[in-house]
Amino acid sequence: MLSLEKLAQAREKTIEILERAQIVLSPNEVDRIEIIDFGLGDLQTFGIQQLTYVDTDIYSAAEVVVFPGQICPEHRHPSFGDQPGKEQTFRCRFGTLYLYVTGSPVADRELKAEIPADKAQYFTARREIILEPGDQYTIPANTLHWFQAGPEGAVITEFSSGPRAQPEVFTDPEIQKIPQVASRGLKMILLGAPGSGKGTQARLLATKYGTAHLSMGNLLREEISTGSELGSRVAPMMSKGEMVPDSIVYEIIDDKIAQYNSYILDGFPRTLQQAEHLERSLKALRNQIDVVFLLDLPVEVVIRRLSGRRVCEKCSQTYHVDFYQSDVCNCGGNLVQRPDDHPDAIRRRMEVYRGQIGPLQNYYEEKGLLWTIDASEEMELTFGAISRVLDNEIIPNRRRK
Repeated sequence: MLSLEKLAQAREKTIEILERAQIVLSPNEVDRIEIIDFGLGDLQTFGIQQLTYVDTDIYSAAEVVVFPGQICPEHRHPSFGDQPGKEQTFRCRFGTLYLYVTGSPVADRELKAEIPADKAQYFTARREIILEPGDQYTIPANTLHWFQAGPEGAVITEFSSGPRAQPEVFTDPEIQKIPQVASRGLKMILLGAPGSGKGTQARLLATKYGTAHLSMGNLLREEISTGSELGSRVAPMMSKGEMVPDSIVYEIIDDKIAQYNSYILDGFPRTLQQAEHLERSLKALRNQIDVVFLLDLPVEVVIRRLSGRRVCEKCSQTYHVDFYQSDVCNCGGNLVQRPDDHPDAIRRRMEVYRGQIGPLQNYYEEKGLLWTIDASEEMELTFGAISRVLDNEIIPNRRRK
């Protein structure tokens, strides 16, 4: 398990290597550096450090830093649904990277990489590609691959098809992509209006701090997809746009907070009654919420964000007119505006939200848990503000308790 001190040291080392590679980061990008040890607890041997520049449903780009001798374990990105899996292009910016993919192998004695003896059976791809500054290589989807940095370390710019969060299958069964960090046990709530970016921030925070992301909407959809008895009760309500009764919501959320030790709640609680139920459930588990973030932004910003949203009639992919000007999705389906994304409908939704958020805000303010964050800025600035509160206030105070 990584201690907070080791996590901080790894981040500093990452910044140092990026500076040697003459890659300049903004303060907000520094806050978004992710340290990944694959759950093996030996970052010096197994791990990567990464900074995601852009992550959309169409493509993603990131800077990947590999410490000297550090190994990214063997894995592949398989197809899922009607998607072919992630194709990646690595371009070396600094140092040397020994990349291995399936294909004609080199003899073990000729391998540039050094594999720990107790893990050798989990490194089967042996076609060797050596990347130095200016070299690049494209890894097809669903291709087994792994890599190790040379003596100086390496910096690789990675360009990928689709979003970064796609299925990964590791050869080593002990691998976990979520970092094992000593701040486990951290419990957070994200509050905010529609369009405030709660889901995006929750995903970023879950990756950085190694927590589960418990999105109420996703949890309900999961129940439906599994065909459970609970899902069969929820499906007709959600298809009609009806509110799911608190009794069902409580059944789902109580199960999840008992299952996970560390999590971010997104979409729950929405009302004072739900907040009071959550507190009772946590007390029964001898737990408590550590921090509540309210993502605040003017109604005009909410209207601009949501009214520009377009949804594909065929595959349900979401786009925004500020970033995608076509009326046709990549799958060929037509892009339409949902009825509840029209400005008048958004204003009505905001009236409901304001009626709910006031009591919730007072409830968590009185408990000393609430931090209000300006969410009208770019995603990176909002994430940086939340991270600073966690790194400088919440996590250090938890450790002193």
